[in-house]
Amino acid sequence: MNNASPLPPEPAPAPDRPDIAYKPPCLYGAFLVFGLLLNFMWPLEILNFWPQLALGLVLIGAGMGIAAWAMKTMRDAGTNFRLDKPVTAFVRHGPYRFSRNPIYLGLSALYMGICILLDAPIAALLLIPLTLAINRFVIAHEEEYLQNRFGADYARYKDVVSRWL
Repeated sequence: MNNASPLPPEPAPAPDRPDIAYKPPCLYGAFLVFGLLLNFMWPLEILNFWPQLALGLVLIGAGMGIAAWAMKTMRDAGTNFRLDKPVTAFVRHGPYRFSRNPIYLGLSALYMGICILLDAPIAALLLIPLTLAINRFVIAHEEEYLQNRFGADYARYKDVVSRWL
């Protein structure tokens, strides 16, 4: 009769992706919808139509362009931009020369462009807590993952390229 207790099961290996609970497009969308609802309940008109239209469209176009450029750069490098997939290459060219997070920069410009176009200053103000949430709940986890994956190369990159701009 063997009185030895069985060994505990081996822990499952950690997934090869950042540990992020909130999808950034969902965060941007939720904050925008909430802000637009607040603006609908308490309307504030700040801008004149033509400057509002021009600035809003420029920011929307710039935001979409920056995000698309960043995603194309990652795809061309043979890696993923989706957070539920592993990163297979360290990208530091294209828009990643100027920002470590050009996709979020583009989404923020898109968000602000929509707020300006719709004259929704309350929603625009929510970009501040949204940016704090993206920094804390998304970017911090991404950076930890990339630091573990690429080590000293990523640390040097962080020293040279700003998180946002």
